[in-house]
Amino acid sequence: MQNFTTVEMNAVGGVLGVTALSIIYVFLVRRRILAQDRGTARMQEVWGLIQSGAGMYLQRQWRITALLGVGLALLAGASVLVVAPTPEAVERFGHDQVYLRVGSGRALALLAGSLGAFGACLVGLQMAVEGQIRMVAAARKNYSAALNIVYGASSVMGILVIGLGLLGSLALVLVFGTTVADILISFAAGSVLTALLLRSGGGIYAQAAAMAADLVSKVDLDIERNDPRNAAVVASIVGDNAGDGMGAAADFFESFELIFVAALILGLRSDFMADGVTARFILFPFMLRGVGIVATLIGTMAVRTNESRRNAMAALNRGFYLTALLAVAGFAGANWYIMADPLTGTIDWRPFMAATVGVILALVLHRITEYFTATSTSQVKELGQFARTGPTTLVLAGLALGMESGLWTLIALALSILASVWLYAGLDGTFTSIFYGIALTGIGLLTLSGSLIAMSVFHPIAHSARWIGSVAGLDKNARNVMDDMDAVGQRAHSMMRGIGSGATLLTAVTLLGVFFVNTERVLAFFSYPPLTSINSVAPLVLIGLLIGSAVPLVCAALVLRAILRVAAQVVALARQQFHQTTPDSDTLVADTQTVPQSTTAVQQELLSLMMIIVLVPILIGLFPGLEALGGFLVGVLISGLVLSIGQTNTGSAWSSIRWYIEDGHYGGKHSEAHKAAIVGDVLGGPLKAGVPPMLNAVIKVTSLLALVIAPPVALIRAPDTPLPTALWIVLVAGVLVLFWAIAQSHRETQQMVELAKGAAAQGRL
Repeated sequence: MQNFTTVEMNAVGGVLGVTALSIIYVFLVRRRILAQDRGTARMQEVWGLIQSGAGMYLQRQWRITALLGVGLALLAGASVLVVAPTPEAVERFGHDQVYLRVGSGRALALLAGSLGAFGACLVGLQMAVEGQIRMVAAARKNYSAALNIVYGASSVMGILVIGLGLLGSLALVLVFGTTVADILISFAAGSVLTALLLRSGGGIYAQAAAMAADLVSKVDLDIERNDPRNAAVVASIVGDNAGDGMGAAADFFESFELIFVAALILGLRSDFMADGVTARFILFPFMLRGVGIVATLIGTMAVRTNESRRNAMAALNRGFYLTALLAVAGFAGANWYIMADPLTGTIDWRPFMAATVGVILALVLHRITEYFTATSTSQVKELGQFARTGPTTLVLAGLALGMESGLWTLIALALSILASVWLYAGLDGTFTSIFYGIALTGIGLLTLSGSLIAMSVFHPIAHSARWIGSVAGLDKNARNVMDDMDAVGQRAHSMMRGIGSGATLLTAVTLLGVFFVNTERVLAFFSYPPLTSINSVAPLVLIGLLIGSAVPLVCAALVLRAILRVAAQVVALARQQFHQTTPDSDTLVADTQTVPQSTTAVQQELLSLMMIIVLVPILIGLFPGLEALGGFLVGVLISGLVLSIGQTNTGSAWSSIRWYIEDGHYGGKHSEAHKAAIVGDVLGGPLKAGVPPMLNAVIKVTSLLALVIAPPVALIRAPDTPLPTALWIVLVAGVLVLFWAIAQSHRETQQMVELAKGAAAQGRL
């Protein structure tokens, strides 16, 4: 950026140094883990199934990511013809070069955002797979060695995601300066594409494969679920790594970039700074991210235990809380260094307080999620009582628990937004500054994303290692270590989901503020006041609210049906490969079909979902208008968030009570309570890991899309401007496509018919 002061140049240098430190950490940890023992030949043979399956999954996902990335990059480059460059860009590049510079910048930024997110997740997944076999080998020695490997491997993805995201954003700011708002939206859009494929698609794939593994064993072939000849089990384990590993990382990468872009756009607004100095307001979010990396690196060192304590959950919590504490201290130092008024020397402490609210919110959401999902609480133990009387009472009690949990989560989120209003609504506060404070709150929360991603990836590593150990026939002590790690991973991943919902809300609220800000210039051209609020009882706005509230429900229905169709296909593929093996239960299926073909099926299922997510906000904006589009965004946010929180906590609680019963409570394994808990766990999988990722994507994608189309929509729907005939044709065509997309979710595939016939033949239907 032009005209940096010495203080600001030092801040940039410090952030660059921190990003370099994150890359060095990844390299050192990777080298340390790869040097560890990989165990026996049998262990490596079993692990090879996961390794080859993950490779096939990555290959299919890479193809579609690269193809869509290039296509969308071309659209982003051409978008300058619709979304004109800002006056700042015209001033810097001149009228002759501005369209070429901004157009090429948008195209390259979108590719960088998409491939950067995919690359970070790719390296992280490969490290997670490598860590699985080494964790199994370490479990034969002692508990602490296994924990060091599993958390070290999982931390690689977390550090790499936040490090590469920061590096990409900073590079764009340094190249484009005050015109970066034109470019960074494309960088965030690229990360959205990757998250949609890896998180939403990965969630559908993982739950379909898990359901198929159960169907193969209990309905189709009547074999043990973990029988190594069951190819669906390998597909399920690959799905855990894909959805809970790569997917969770891509989701946090997406949230971080979206809210970061929003903060920079708001920070560049001239009406926000009384003294006209903009650099410190866009550098402060960078410094917050740098502080987050340093705090995470130190926090990972605290994740240790010993053979006398053997408490992995306590170690994870210790590392997480230490990271939060160090982050707050770092925020204070960054605020003191960069946020002093250059004329008076007075320090504005409001940015520090807003970011600290984000950290506090993360801790509060952590505790709320734990209260409603951990087996140590009365809420979850109560489910065990209902499990004794069968699956019906357990399901009803779990649904009630999820609904109640939404209340406390939403109150915490509302208070965090109120904090920014309180901080910035003073005498010099503006509409823009309040949303800038909310953006800083979101960034404060997401500075902990390195630890959160590590806690999420912990689960698939431990779960995969447990399966490897069971098939390879490890001794009881080693299996006990892996069982405990698996249970800890389940619990840690549940904590991450709750905080992820908070990140989604703050991201969407901030983007909603930018949506209003972006329409200001176009409306000012027609001498109309800026759009800073919407009348929720106005008929057109009410229509937008109602349609927006319905979209998450439709998308959730499409996800559940997609899981059923893909699961039936996985069953058919697993059956085919099972009959090609020998009856020996030690035979391992060298899967060459299940993973790649089911991945392709998931990508096809995403097509109809993407059409709904993209078309509906465009149609709402073009016809009812901008205020209706604002109402639509509010409806999507509230409906999607409430549905996501309730289903996440319900599914997580059902999983937790199954673990609790299997540990010997309420009758233990094979009791009536255990049978009911299995039903709840199977139902909870799609609810907690299939639907919520898609709902979070719906919220963020529609918010970003509305942000992008707001200026041209404001121009097209200018007051007293009649709608051209072409737009009515677009409306009819769009509605027809939407009906087609919904109808696709009702189609019955041949695999579903065959599965139902097989179940009926066995007397199960």
